[in-house]
Amino acid sequence: MHSMAFSSHKMLSRLFLRSSFRGEFMRIMIANDSSFYSNKNQLLAYSSAAYTKLERDNEVRMNKIGESKFRPRKQLEDLQVRAEHDPDVFGDLSNDFGAKFDFVDKLPDEEGDVEEKVIYKRKRLTTNQYAKIIKKFLERKKLANAIDVLETRMLKEDKVQPERYIYNLLISACADFGNTKKAFQLFNKMKQRGLTPSASTYTSLFNACANCPYSKDGLKRIDDLREICLEKGHVLNHLNYHALIKSYGRCGSLENAFKIVDEMVDNQIRITSETFNFLLQACASDKEAGFRHSLLVWRKMLTRGLKPGIFSFNLMLRCARDCGLGNIETTKDVIKTILSMTPEYTNQIGIPKTTEKTHIINADDTTNLTTSISDSSAANVGISDGIESAPLVNNSNIENQLDTAHEVTGNFPNLLAKYPHLGDMVYIEEIVKPEHRLLLIGGCNGFLEQMDAFKVKPDIKTFTLLLESLPPTLSSEQALLKSLLDRNITLDIDFFNILIKKRSLRGDYKNAKAVLKMLRQHKLSPDIVTFGVLSLSCTTLEEAIELKESIDEVGYRINVEILGGLLKKACVEWDCKYILFVLKVLVEEGITPSPEFMEIVRRFYNSVNGFIKNERVISRTEKTSTYLEKVRDEEFLNDFKNFSNYYKKFRVKVLVDVPTNHYKQFKKHEDPEDIELMNTGRN
Repeated sequence: MHSMAFSSHKMLSRLFLRSSFRGEFMRIMIANDSSFYSNKNQLLAYSSAAYTKLERDNEVRMNKIGESKFRPRKQLEDLQVRAEHDPDVFGDLSNDFGAKFDFVDKLPDEEGDVEEKVIYKRKRLTTNQYAKIIKKFLERKKLANAIDVLETRMLKEDKVQPERYIYNLLISACADFGNTKKAFQLFNKMKQRGLTPSASTYTSLFNACANCPYSKDGLKRIDDLREICLEKGHVLNHLNYHALIKSYGRCGSLENAFKIVDEMVDNQIRITSETFNFLLQACASDKEAGFRHSLLVWRKMLTRGLKPGIFSFNLMLRCARDCGLGNIETTKDVIKTILSMTPEYTNQIGIPKTTEKTHIINADDTTNLTTSISDSSAANVGISDGIESAPLVNNSNIENQLDTAHEVTGNFPNLLAKYPHLGDMVYIEEIVKPEHRLLLIGGCNGFLEQMDAFKVKPDIKTFTLLLESLPPTLSSEQALLKSLLDRNITLDIDFFNILIKKRSLRGDYKNAKAVLKMLRQHKLSPDIVTFGVLSLSCTTLEEAIELKESIDEVGYRINVEILGGLLKKACVEWDCKYILFVLKVLVEEGITPSPEFMEIVRRFYNSVNGFIKNERVISRTEKTSTYLEKVRDEEFLNDFKNFSNYYKKFRVKVLVDVPTNHYKQFKKHEDPEDIELMNTGRN
């Protein structure tokens, strides 16, 4: 009871510090609560101790600095005398009036004390000022620090009630960074604080689902979020729908992405070219049959009278590069559906036109989009099967057409044209590579002609995607470069990196290294990726050493990806000295190897051991094997012995980089500049 009474007077004790005399303070204390008397002795003891310390400190300061900077001692003594003769003062609380300056801070906490909440301890900023701090952290790619502005500074330290804008800003940032889990945690905290989510909040959450590292979790969150929208009566706008299409597509649910477009039609939400761009993006996520779906999406966009833009063309190239046609029979039905939409169809393969209605949506049609795309095999328009019997160019196979496709227009297929045609069509079964699929949409020249027809100017990304889809020949690459320069397209380092990679992968190491000269001509400098793709062309130890020296000269640090490229070439060449060099560089640079890196070394070690142990058995079937010649060579065996001795120690001591949980990468940074930014606006 007494302890609680004494504790309750801490705040009143502060008045003592501001009073001219102790008497005024004592009168208030006595009038407020008589229980003060029971703690009188304890209060006196603390005050005396405080006085003794302050007196010593004052004496030291007086001696060092001089009395001129302090209150004259005589005035202080007169003040003390007056206090001692004050009739309202009892006891000897203190003989030094200066002790009042730190009296209360000397009082220790007692059991049962309630910590005083100092709400205005620091200067509070405006919402825009807090937002600027958050944005600066995001510019530095430090998401955890940006979130800490809200969770620590605003809520715990400055006691600020955050507005919806702050939550929307952070949820959007989490979506961009792929921190889906934290985006939904902030969403829940936002609702708990009574803040109503806006349309942009839901757009950001759908984007967070699109960038979710785990597709199953992403799909579940999408469905849960849609239920919340229904419960809260939130009507989705066109931005919400577009984000929803993207999220379903990236999480691998292409059918649901198509259903969303049907829902937009039902809810009278305007379908735009951007809507179809999101559908094309969803198609690109289906590696097995995305190209087939993209052809139908493209055709539906044109039939609705919508003009494709640069993003539409680039997305089509992505689908051609990354996705297949899927089931052959279904693909034939899709192509027949596309061809049936042009009056010139009868002249293409000699099949009469049908009068049966298709499932393709036109500008005035509201036929279900899901049926026509996701179940495109049902879009049979009554045309007899004849595509597979279409003639081949010059009675040859598809490979013979690829090298000339970039040079002449010819009668090549083009399913992107306003009036699609097959030309001298090849067998559908042979369309299995990116260069084959590019041929189906006109080849390089035909594709660029379609862009010209729609008055769309290609950019460097267009030519980079075309480069990745070209046949792996020097002539096709040179023709693309000529077309690029004719159109005055500014080249970038990414284009040249892909060019080096393509040439290295097909073993054209001389022309791969010649790209470095082209870099200098275009006033570009190699980056770390450039050295990574150049590592694919280093077939000897000397070339690897030269590459390492070049990396050091420009100030880059060699990484595990570059060393992995060198290791692959060394293992293919069965060069033990080369492999040993790579392992030693990895240790010297303090680089943690990936599981894939260690697996390459392990396979090489086991393979050579297998050849050595079974040399006699293998020699009966492979008398001219290059590897057999190596395991019979004395120098190779000595090199392998040295490698084996090092490798046995290496695999025990080196720690392998084990993939961690995706969300653990978002850690708070404690750099001096981060602390300074967090303290912005504080006194």
